[in-house]
Amino acid sequence: HWKGLWKSALTCAYGGAWIAMNYRKGDFDRVFLGGMLSNIGKTSALRSLSSMAMSQKVSHTLSAPVVTMVLAHVNERLTREVVAKWNLPETIANILLNEDLTDANTGVVRLVNSMDAIRATPWHGARAITVFERSVAALKLSDAQLRALNTQMSEIEQSAASTAGV
Repeated sequence: HWKGLWKSALTCAYGGAWIAMNYRKGDFDRVFLGGMLSNIGKTSALRSLSSMAMSQKVSHTLSAPVVTMVLAHVNERLTREVVAKWNLPETIANILLNEDLTDANTGVVRLVNSMDAIRATPWHGARAITVFERSVAALKLSDAQLRALNTQMSEIEQSAASTAGV
């Protein structure tokens, strides 16, 4: 799971920065950092699960699908906790916590994050599709732009996978 989270962070960061630079949607530096941190709650949860497993506080091995579902379930709540604890700059905190997709930085990060979720997980859920559709509408991206982004994210994902050793 660690390598998958790293791959996802790189894919979201570089994919978001690509949109910001090529389509002038948001600030590429803020979008990049927002993409890197977009699943920070999952990272925090995985660290806790790993710690519990290492200290043998978990009596049985959790399957990969169960861990994935747990991480998805707690991501939003733990992201809020991490943002508060780390005292992140307001601009980055807003990207991670804001649901206002009319803010270009938030919209881009939500778009690439939802695309990554849809591409990576067969049972991604209706929420990812809803966020994807709302982000596309708020950013006013065309079908051609989405196809270009999908191609770009595939290339980024392949590069990130080799970097992460996935």
